[in-house]
Amino acid sequence: MLEETTPSSKDLAKMATLKEQFRIKLVAGELAQKFSLSPERSKKLATLSTTWRKLANHRAVTFNDAEAFGKELIGMNLSEAIQAVKDSRKGNVAGLEKIITQSKKLTEYLKLTCHISL
Repeated sequence: MLEETTPSSKDLAKMATLKEQFRIKLVAGELAQKFSLSPERSKKLATLSTTWRKLANHRAVTFNDAEAFGKELIGMNLSEAIQAVKDSRKGNVAGLEKIITQSKKLTEYLKLTCHISL
């Protein structure tokens, strides 16, 4: 009787997929609870963050990657959102008000992105 002692590449790929799905479910639950997001939106954001992390682990993240991430996350380019925050610090709040109108949860996301310098 032959017994295989090392996992095959199919087994490893399946385990990696299951681990990723578990991580997405865990993050989605935390997002839904913390930010009162719908299950669909929290899963989308959890999947997006997982994809972002995988991308960052495999290669350098580019400006265009960050812009695309922002577009998916908050519906606009991160550079626009960051500029609106910077402008608001100088007294011009029009851009920030526009952003807040577009997304109820944006203020929480901006707390995370304010430290990014593009």
